[in-house]
Formats: sequence, C-alpha cells, structure tokens
Amino acid sequence: MSYSPVIDYDNLYTASEKKNEEIGTPIFYVYIERGRNRVHYLPFTFLEHQKEKLRTLPTLRSQIEIDYYTRQFPLLDVKLIETMIFYYGVKQDNTAIIIRYEYDNQKKFYSINQKMMKSISMTRLKLN
Repeated sequence: MSYSPVIDYDNLYTASEKKNEEIGTPIFYVYIERGRNRVHYLPFTFLEHQKEKLRTLPTLRSQIEIDYYTRQFPLLDVKLIETMIFYYGVKQDNTAIIIRYEYDNQKKFYSINQKMMKSISMTRLKLN
C-alpha cells in the first residue's frame, strides 16, 4: 500500500494499492495520530464498485497482510511495535463496524481488541 499526503493536512493521507510499482486508485483515507501512535483507516468511497473493500475486514495476523498495511509506517513516523490500528468498515448485514487492532510484539501480529469492536446500524446506506 502506498500513502500520499492530503494537501493542507499534516495527519491525513490517502492509501492506494500499489501494483507493478504503479500507484492505483485510493481505497482508504488514513488519519495518523502520531502522539498516540494510532492509525485510522476509513474507506475512501462508498461507491458500489468498492463494496468488497468495505466488507473485507483485515485479520492482520499473517506477515504478508501486516506488511501490506504497515510497510510505509516509518515514513509516516509511526512505530510498528506500539501501534493501534482502527479500521472502519461495513459488515455483510450493512452495519458499520469499528475494529481496534493492537500490535503484539511477542507474537509479531495484531490482535483484535474485542472490547472496542463496535457495530453501528446503517439503514440509510445501501450496499446491496
């Protein structure tokens, strides 16, 4: 994933998939709380063709998936060891979900903080 700063904002970026060294269409807005070492991923768009990105919630357990999200964290001044990632998505039943991932340095992967996992009804948002 490649991160590009949003003009006039110190902590706001767009995140795009990178294929064959080419940066693609943005898929997330990313907000960085540097002082608290937190990264927030919010879907870039709620358009119909982006529906799968909203519903595909990362596990952040395999090294490949962790690298996909975090490879450029040092360039964003984010420390992997102490990071919390907040992911905002939409479940299959059209409820919004906020998931907090916390990095476990001993296990070398992120675990989901079950207390923070929240669902919010989104009856006005149609993704069917």
